[in-house]
Amino acid sequence: MEITVIYSGILAEKAGKAREPVTGVKSLFEIKDVLAARYQGFYELRYVTSLNGVIVHEDVSIKEGDQIALIPPVPGG
Repeated sequence: MEITVIYSGILAEKAGKAREPVTGVKSLFEIKDVLAARYQGFYELRYVTSLNGVIVHEDVSIKEGDQIALIPPVPGG
């Protein structure tokens, strides 16, 4: 199964890219673990997760072709 992870802000800087395909994961928590192992310092960063354009705050199952966007906090007021 392949999904696409989309990075923005500091997350894109850490990953060195704006998006990438990720395979072999079945849930959002698994994606976070895979990315933390792949990119140093990723685990400590704060971000919200969007699944196909909808913000999610808990672990959910994912399916082939899903798009996961990782969005860091936005400064400002």
